[in-house]
Amino acid sequence: MGWKAACIITGDCATGYLGELPEHHPERVDEILEKLGFIGYESRTEATLDVYPEEQTLLLGVYDKAVFIADQDIVFECIDDLEQHPFFRKVLAIYPEGKLLMFALHSGNNVFGYAYYENGSLIRHLAGSLDSGVTADFGELQPEEQAIFANSKMIDGERIFTHEVGGFHFEGRIDQFGERLVFEMASKFFGQPLDTARRSSNLNGLKMELITKNEIRPY
Repeated sequence: MGWKAACIITGDCATGYLGELPEHHPERVDEILEKLGFIGYESRTEATLDVYPEEQTLLLGVYDKAVFIADQDIVFECIDDLEQHPFFRKVLAIYPEGKLLMFALHSGNNVFGYAYYENGSLIRHLAGSLDSGVTADFGELQPEEQAIFANSKMIDGERIFTHEVGGFHFEGRIDQFGERLVFEMASKFFGQPLDTARRSSNLNGLKMELITKNEIRPY
């Protein structure tokens, strides 16, 4: 793994909506920040897609049918405290009858996790790391996961995944494939895997705002 990410995307929209480069509405930013519990901020600047902004910053995209949030200070906490974290509950309430995907990656210790909701209900939750193995595994496999799991098998009680690139055969545990799973799950909102989406120059047209937060935490 070589990526870091900490994002929540929620909306009442069709699959791949963000890949269509919807218009960002800066006039609605303060409204969303208030819903999230932020009281003021130090600055706002125009930005494009980033899945892991610096500490004490929040990347926010507000569109007609979705909201994109990237915040490394909060999202890892939410992954570890699913359902109960007050910030996450506020995000979930923005589109109570829509969809939500939260995902996190940290290459330092192969940490990965994602949670997918529809109509406020948890559909799929998978998380793990190099040190802890699988820490959460709830719900049915999503279409985006199926091809990866199809190339896996249980060996001595542990699921081993296989992958072939350029004629080279690679095997690894789920923490080594968690990054790939996150990429594929992001297709729900980007219409393509996250790594492919990030390489697409078209996504420079997906406007957002980088907000430098006050020290006050929003919960």
